[in-house]
Amino acid sequence: MTFVRKVSLAICALVVLAAACNSTPEAVPTEAPLNLSNDDLAGAVLETREVGDEWTKETGPRPSTVQIGGRVGPANIEPTNAAATSAFVKKDASGYISNTVYLLQSETAARAVMDAHIEFDATNTWKQDRDDGGEASYERLGRVPGVANLGDELYTARLKATIRTPSDESVERTIDYIAYRFGPLLAFVVTQDVEAGTYARRLESNVARLQG
Repeated sequence: MTFVRKVSLAICALVVLAAACNSTPEAVPTEAPLNLSNDDLAGAVLETREVGDEWTKETGPRPSTVQIGGRVGPANIEPTNAAATSAFVKKDASGYISNTVYLLQSETAARAVMDAHIEFDATNTWKQDRDDGGEASYERLGRVPGVANLGDELYTARLKATIRTPSDESVERTIDYIAYRFGPLLAFVVTQDVEAGTYARRLESNVARLQG
């Protein structure tokens, strides 16, 4: 697991900037808040029946710590009104699936998170410290193939991760990172050594139902 750098201040700044730019005297429609709880979102994240019996569901998972540009990712989105995460480990292989759904305080805040992904996408290589004393080096390879039209906004990145352990051993993994937005709802799917598109589409149908 990597050290998480909080970016809530940057996201808040983007929200404030967006509000300041909208200085027209015309009335701005008020966003109707979604009344959703952690339990509601827990009913939307992926379950074993949606990923397959070849996967083992992780107990007490936390959001993925992969960060685009080393700055923004599922583990450092705050504040949120509700959140849920599920994760799965491939049996007898290196595959891993993490998915997280957040309800933010407004659609404006959710848009700011997506804007932050675009901003930090310009960084092609970065490093993140790991909690075990090791280090993960990331290189952006391109976009996740076969994924389009998810949510109201979509961001994807395929990454090469070189993980160095405290004993100075290294291993390479392929990471698929997908983030998308439905109104004030944010969904993240981050996978290791398995394509994320199928799981992102399955999660999308669950998240869309949360909007009523």
